[in-house]
Amino acid sequence: MIYFLGIDGGGTKTEALVGTADGAIVGRGIAGPSNPIFIEKASAFDNIGKSIKLALKGHSRETYFSSAAICIPGIKRYRDELKAQLLKDCTKVYIDGDELNAFCGALAKPYGVIVLAGTGSFAMGINKKGEKAEMGGWGPIIGDEGSGYYIGVSGLRAVVKEFEGTGVKTSLTPRIMEALKLKNIEDLRRNIHSDGPGRNVPGRNWGFP
Repeated sequence: MIYFLGIDGGGTKTEALVGTADGAIVGRGIAGPSNPIFIEKASAFDNIGKSIKLALKGHSRETYFSSAAICIPGIKRYRDELKAQLLKDCTKVYIDGDELNAFCGALAKPYGVIVLAGTGSFAMGINKKGEKAEMGGWGPIIGDEGSGYYIGVSGLRAVVKEFEGTGVKTSLTPRIMEALKLKNIEDLRRNIHSDGPGRNVPGRNWGFP
């Protein structure tokens, strides 16, 4: 049996699907994050490998892929290395960011426009001539409009503006103070620049109840 492999990964998880030529899904594997911008390359590769192994659970060792598509932000710089380590027996391998798989998954046709507002936010359009235009995809520090991180930072900025008199009164102030266990707003500076909430701090995030 000839199979096809599709992998979608990012800063939260990695998901692999194994399918047949007629579109039937015969295996699924989920592992940890695989975006090498946020974690070590070795860990990213390990999670990609785990997702493939889990997706192939129950299949024979002779199972091979006619083609594979791995769509993960930041991974294409390691394209050759990834192929050599995990997909050396695969006939055709496509390795790139997550823009095109989001496009194809949303539209199921070769042209159109998509807008992703969240972690990895971007807009991309392809016309009927195959011409492509992209905007965004700058990551959580200077982009990712619509993501939980972006919303959390926007909330903190609103609280600071209220405190300094440059913004309107917001109901976020007491809620953020309670969530971060602050006695006064001045403590916010120390909290967020020491061991307080941050995008990559385990068990903590920018979301508030």
